[in-house]
Amino acid sequence: MQGDESGKVKGSLFVVDPITKNVTKAVEECTMSNGMAWSPDNKTYYWIDTPEKAVFAFDYDEATGQLSNRRKIISISSGDPDGMTIDAQGKLWIAQYGGGCVSRWCPDEKKEIFRVNLPVSSVSACCFGGKNLDQLYITTSAKDVNYAKEPLAGSLFVYKHPTEEIRGLPQPYFGA
Repeated sequence: MQGDESGKVKGSLFVVDPITKNVTKAVEECTMSNGMAWSPDNKTYYWIDTPEKAVFAFDYDEATGQLSNRRKIISISSGDPDGMTIDAQGKLWIAQYGGGCVSRWCPDEKKEIFRVNLPVSSVSACCFGGKNLDQLYITTSAKDVNYAKEPLAGSLFVYKHPTEEIRGLPQPYFGA
């Protein structure tokens, strides 16, 4: 990645073909790629560009690995979007670094459904785990944290929705 005159870092998003191992540039002029997820039907790829405070959606061609039709679907106002995962219902879970939470979004409606507030500010990533993929594992950072104010910074948290059956998706194997 390189910076321009404004100091903004510019990078690219690449696609690796699992068969040929060829690498192609899918997105030019992005800043910091972070969370990514595929819709349950594998037709939409979701991707976070953290400094843009945005989640983008692309049409995804599973046969070729090509991305098209980039569009911003979510803007994050509290903290920076960092890691992301998706549940079996197609809802996105976004870790908000500096925002102290993981938020759950409906990408079709571009609407936040609810959030899991945590006792730390630097929430870095999330993924589903457990025997039934019904537990959300949430990582946090301890970098530059005042431990007197945030003694649990750097901890791993586990969240299970108290009433709704929410499950993650098995993660696909990448053959490269």
